[in-house]
Amino acid sequence: MNLFDPSESTTNVMFPALPKSKSTVESYCRSRWGVVPAFNQLATFYSPKSHPQLVVSE
Repeated sequence: MNLFDPSESTTNVMFPALPKSKSTVESYCRSRWGVVPAFNQLATFYSPKSHPQLVVSE
């Protein structure tokens, strides 16, 4: 799960933008669970080399 959302979208009722920065999410996860999120994990796992038909955008 990725809690970081840099978008300014506030019209999405189902998935509202979270007012959190990457550092806020990292510090929360570190204090709560003792780990930090791997923000690029999906892009690394589904890289163009291993899945050339998959389009990854940031």
